[in-house]
Amino acid sequence: LKLYLRVMQNSFVVLQNGSLLDTSFNPNLYSFVNITTSTTGASVTSLTSFSLDMNAGLLHLTFNDVVNASTFVASGVIIQNAIYRAPNYFYQLTLGSYTQSQDGYFITVLLSDQDLNQIKVTPDLATRTADTWITCSAETLKDVNGINILATTNGNAIMAYELTPDTTPPHISNFTLDL
Repeated sequence: LKLYLRVMQNSFVVLQNGSLLDTSFNPNLYSFVNITTSTTGASVTSLTSFSLDMNAGLLHLTFNDVVNASTFVASGVIIQNAIYRAPNYFYQLTLGSYTQSQDGYFITVLLSDQDLNQIKVTPDLATRTADTWITCSAETLKDVNGINILATTNGNAIMAYELTPDTTPPHISNFTLDL
Protein backbone atom coordinates (compact mmCIF):
# COMPACT_ATOMS: atom_id res chain seq x y z
CA LEU A 1 0.00 0.00 0.00
CA LYS A 2 1.52 3.31 -1.09
CA LEU A 3 0.10 6.55 0.16
CA TYR A 4 1.13 9.79 -1.45
CA LEU A 5 0.89 12.62 1.05
CA ARG A 6 2.13 16.16 0.81
CA VAL A 7 1.79 16.98 4.52
CA MET A 8 3.14 14.70 7.25
CA GLN A 9 2.02 16.64 10.31
CA ASN A 10 -1.10 15.05 11.82
CA SER A 11 -1.45 12.60 8.91
CA PHE A 12 -2.98 9.19 9.49
CA VAL A 13 -4.73 6.35 7.73
CA VAL A 14 -7.81 4.54 8.92
CA LEU A 15 -8.38 1.06 7.47
CA GLN A 16 -11.85 -0.32 8.13
CA ASN A 17 -12.36 -4.03 8.80
CA GLY A 18 -12.01 -6.00 5.55
CA SER A 19 -10.63 -3.12 3.46
CA LEU A 20 -7.45 -5.13 2.72
CA LEU A 21 -6.80 -8.83 2.20
CA ASP A 22 -3.52 -10.62 2.77
CA THR A 23 -2.19 -13.22 0.33
CA SER A 24 -4.36 -15.89 1.99
CA PHE A 25 -7.43 -13.62 1.53
CA ASN A 26 -7.76 -12.95 5.26
CA PRO A 27 -9.30 -9.50 5.90
CA ASN A 28 -7.58 -6.91 8.03
CA LEU A 29 -8.95 -5.73 11.35
CA TYR A 30 -9.75 -2.07 11.99
CA SER A 31 -6.48 -0.07 11.96
CA PHE A 32 -5.52 3.49 12.78
CA VAL A 33 -1.99 4.23 11.58
CA ASN A 34 0.05 7.40 12.08
CA ILE A 35 2.13 8.33 9.06
CA THR A 36 5.81 8.64 9.95
CA THR A 37 7.20 8.96 6.43
CA SER A 38 5.74 10.20 3.21
CA THR A 39 6.54 10.75 -0.41
CA THR A 40 5.41 13.50 -2.73
CA GLY A 41 4.23 10.98 -5.31
CA ALA A 42 6.68 12.32 -7.86
CA SER A 43 7.45 10.18 -10.87
CA VAL A 44 10.85 9.65 -12.40
CA THR A 45 11.88 12.42 -14.77
CA SER A 46 11.86 11.31 -18.39
CA LEU A 47 12.20 12.61 -21.94
CA THR A 48 8.74 13.23 -23.39
CA SER A 49 9.48 14.71 -26.84
CA PHE A 50 12.14 16.26 -29.02
CA SER A 51 12.74 18.16 -32.23
CA LEU A 52 15.82 18.47 -34.39
CA ASP A 53 16.92 21.40 -36.55
CA MET A 54 19.47 20.09 -39.06
CA ASN A 55 20.11 23.62 -40.45
CA ALA A 56 20.90 25.27 -37.13
CA GLY A 57 22.37 22.14 -35.51
CA LEU A 58 19.99 22.27 -32.56
CA LEU A 59 18.40 19.40 -30.67
CA HIS A 60 15.46 20.48 -28.48
CA LEU A 61 14.60 18.09 -25.63
CA THR A 62 11.42 18.25 -23.50
CA PHE A 63 11.04 16.52 -20.12
CA ASN A 64 8.11 15.82 -17.79
CA ASP A 65 9.92 17.49 -14.87
CA VAL A 66 12.70 20.02 -14.30
CA VAL A 67 16.20 18.80 -15.18
CA ASN A 68 19.59 20.10 -14.10
CA ALA A 69 21.07 21.32 -17.40
CA SER A 70 24.64 21.34 -16.07
CA THR A 71 24.54 17.53 -15.76
CA PHE A 72 23.94 16.97 -19.50
CA VAL A 73 26.18 14.28 -21.04
CA ALA A 74 25.82 14.30 -24.83
CA SER A 75 27.27 10.81 -25.30
CA GLY A 76 24.15 9.40 -23.65
CA VAL A 77 22.05 10.48 -26.67
CA ILE A 78 21.57 8.35 -29.79
CA ILE A 79 19.72 9.53 -32.89
CA GLN A 80 18.39 6.56 -34.85
CA ASN A 81 16.14 6.05 -37.86
CA ALA A 82 13.46 3.85 -36.27
CA ILE A 83 12.04 2.78 -32.92
CA TYR A 84 14.55 -0.11 -32.98
CA ARG A 85 18.18 0.74 -33.71
CA ALA A 86 19.61 -0.92 -36.84
CA PRO A 87 23.32 -1.20 -37.67
CA ASN A 88 24.59 1.76 -39.73
CA TYR A 89 21.36 3.78 -39.22
CA PHE A 90 22.11 5.60 -35.96
CA TYR A 91 24.55 8.08 -34.51
CA GLN A 92 25.68 8.49 -30.89
CA LEU A 93 26.52 12.08 -29.97
CA THR A 94 30.00 12.95 -28.74
CA LEU A 95 30.98 15.13 -25.84
CA GLY A 96 31.55 17.95 -28.35
CA SER A 97 27.80 18.67 -28.28
CA TYR A 98 26.66 20.67 -25.27
CA THR A 99 23.91 22.79 -23.76
CA GLN A 100 23.88 26.32 -22.40
CA SER A 101 20.30 25.96 -21.19
CA GLN A 102 19.14 26.84 -17.71
CA ASP A 103 17.51 24.21 -15.50
CA GLY A 104 13.98 23.55 -16.69
CA TYR A 105 11.61 21.36 -18.66
CA PHE A 106 13.36 22.21 -21.95
CA ILE A 107 17.00 21.73 -22.92
CA THR A 108 18.52 22.89 -26.20
CA VAL A 109 21.63 21.00 -27.29
CA LEU A 110 24.08 22.69 -29.65
CA LEU A 111 25.38 19.92 -31.88
CA SER A 112 29.10 19.96 -32.61
CA ASP A 113 30.11 20.23 -36.28
CA GLN A 114 31.33 16.63 -36.07
CA ASP A 115 28.01 15.37 -34.68
CA LEU A 116 25.89 17.40 -37.10
CA ASN A 117 27.90 16.30 -40.15
CA GLN A 118 27.94 12.64 -39.08
CA ILE A 119 24.15 12.67 -38.69
CA LYS A 120 23.88 14.24 -42.16
CA VAL A 121 26.00 11.54 -43.83
CA THR A 122 24.34 8.61 -42.05
CA PRO A 123 21.96 7.02 -44.57
CA ASP A 124 18.22 7.47 -43.98
CA LEU A 125 18.77 9.36 -40.74
CA ALA A 126 17.13 12.67 -39.82
CA THR A 127 15.75 13.46 -43.26
CA ARG A 128 12.11 13.59 -42.08
CA THR A 129 10.29 12.95 -38.78
CA ALA A 130 9.60 9.32 -39.73
CA ASP A 131 13.35 8.52 -39.69
CA THR A 132 14.28 10.68 -36.68
CA TRP A 133 14.09 8.86 -33.35
CA ILE A 134 15.98 9.29 -30.08
CA THR A 135 17.12 7.15 -27.18
CA CYS A 136 19.04 8.32 -24.14
CA SER A 137 20.72 6.63 -21.22
CA ALA A 138 19.77 7.34 -17.61
CA GLU A 139 23.12 9.11 -17.18
CA THR A 140 22.31 11.68 -19.90
CA LEU A 141 20.77 14.08 -17.36
CA LYS A 142 19.80 14.36 -13.73
CA ASP A 143 16.77 16.07 -12.28
CA VAL A 144 17.20 18.96 -9.85
CA ASN A 145 17.34 16.47 -6.96
CA GLY A 146 20.37 14.73 -8.49
CA ILE A 147 18.43 11.66 -9.66
CA ASN A 148 19.16 10.20 -13.11
CA ILE A 149 16.38 10.53 -15.67
CA LEU A 150 14.53 7.43 -16.82
CA ALA A 151 16.38 5.90 -19.77
CA THR A 152 14.64 5.93 -23.14
CA THR A 153 15.79 2.55 -24.41
CA ASN A 154 16.14 0.97 -27.83
CA GLY A 155 12.70 -0.34 -28.77
CA ASN A 156 11.14 2.51 -26.79
CA ALA A 157 12.70 5.30 -28.83
CA ILE A 158 10.77 8.54 -29.26
CA MET A 159 10.04 9.90 -32.73
CA ALA A 160 10.72 13.59 -33.40
CA TYR A 161 7.62 15.76 -33.38
CA GLU A 162 9.37 18.19 -35.72
CA LEU A 163 12.39 18.06 -38.01
CA THR A 164 13.89 20.94 -39.90
CA PRO A 165 15.73 19.21 -42.74
CA ASP A 166 19.19 20.10 -43.93
CA THR A 167 18.74 22.61 -46.77
CA THR A 168 22.01 24.48 -46.22
CA PRO A 169 24.11 24.35 -49.40
CA PRO A 170 27.71 23.23 -48.94
CA HIS A 171 30.46 25.82 -48.91
CA ILE A 172 34.23 25.65 -49.01
CA SER A 173 35.65 26.12 -45.56
CA ASN A 174 39.32 25.83 -46.62
CA PHE A 175 41.50 24.59 -49.44
CA THR A 176 45.14 23.99 -50.32
CA LEU A 177 46.73 24.96 -53.59
CA ASP A 178 49.76 22.93 -54.62
CA LEU A 179 51.63 24.37 -57.61
